[in-house]
Parts: sequence; structure tokens; C-alpha cells
Amino acid sequence: TGPGTAYTVNEQTNLRIEGTGFTVSDVDAGTGTVTAMLTVDEGVITISEGDSGVTLAGGNGSGSVTLTGTLTQVDTLLTGASTGTITYSNGSDSPSASTTLTVTVNDGGNTGVDPGLTADGTSEEDSATQFINIVAIDDAPTISLISDQFILEDSSTGPLSFTVSDLDALPNGLQVTVMSSDNVLFPTSGLSLTDLNGGIWAVQVTPAADGFGGPATITLMVDDGVT
Repeated sequence: TGPGTAYTVNEQTNLRIEGTGFTVSDVDAGTGTVTAMLTVDEGVITISEGDSGVTLAGGNGSGSVTLTGTLTQVDTLLTGASTGTITYSNGSDSPSASTTLTVTVNDGGNTGVDPGLTADGTSEEDSATQFINIVAIDDAPTISLISDQFILEDSSTGPLSFTVSDLDALPNGLQVTVMSSDNVLFPTSGLSLTDLNGGIWAVQVTPAADGFGGPATITLMVDDGVT
């Protein structure tokens, strides 16, 4: 059986699965070996066996992990009764809104006559599923660096190109501003921004007439409009 309610986790945050509602039982599996498979449509499952007694058979750290053990050992891991852990994680900056976690257990036949209802002709299996809702987190926009500049009196930098980007927004939706640490030497009227589209911008800095001195810091800022 599986949990009664869906999981919820922030993107790029680990979600512990053991002890949250998955259990396994079988009236005639006895102490024979069963096989369990944990799969997700997106993200990865990582299992640490701890003292559960299960054996990892493959896929650990992927979207489909297989393990073997007795029914008791598998149930001990799933229910959190051991020191073993089951962790879901999704490293994407733009994950889907949800994914499905499926736990499938195959009894390997063991005792009794196989009725041929599920799995293959010599074993039976069952699955339980639950949704994992993934909450997207706003990622900060980035802006490229511009090297230090030296300007002659009554001259300007000329257009200096830079790029802005955001994993969660289109480049043309980003707001770019510029400010000076010395408004006398570099007044606002001498700071110009040009949107060249596609995340490419240019800034041109012109000092006040007959102005000299410095250094001054020109700060470029990018904002995705999300608080």
C-alpha cells in the first residue's frame, strides 16, 4: 500500500520517502527473496540500505532503483523501521509541476502455486503509487561582468555590451537599471542603456562636461520582477 496523500517538495530539495506510508505484505512469501522497484517519471531515487538487510540490485541514484531482500527487510526499509533511507530529489531549475512515484514488489514465486494473475507465469506482483508535487522556486537572474574602464575627459566609454539571463524568465522580460556611485562625475544623464534583444544589452557611460577624477563605480542591476 502507499501513502494516502501526495507529497510536496521544493525544487532541488531532498524528500525522504521511508516511513511515509509505503508498506508491503504477502501471506505466502515467507522468508523467500522478493524484488522491489522504485521509479519516478522525473528526478532520481537514492537508497541507503542502512541495517534494513536489503541489497541494492541496480539503478541507485537514477529514476528507477531495484532492490532485493525478504519481505520483512523490504518492509522495514519502506516503513522507516531501519536506519535505511529512501530519498527523492530533482535537480532541475525548471521541473514539472509533479511526478509519480511507483513502488512495485514482485514475490519471486516462493511458496504456493502461481495463479498467473500478474507479473510472469511464476510470480505475482503489485504496485502502489503517489504523486510528488514539485514547487518551483524563483531563481535569481544573472548578469555578465564588464571590465574596468578608463575614460578621457569629455569622452565616453562607447557602448559596452553585457548579457542578462534567468532560468525562470525570458530575457526580454528582465528589467535592467544602471546607477553611479558619483552623480557629480557621472550624472544620470550620462548613463544610457540599450536593449539589443535576446538578453544582450549595452551601456554607455559619459562623464559630466570637463569632469575628471574618480574612480567611480557604475552598477548594473537586473530584476526579474518577482519578489
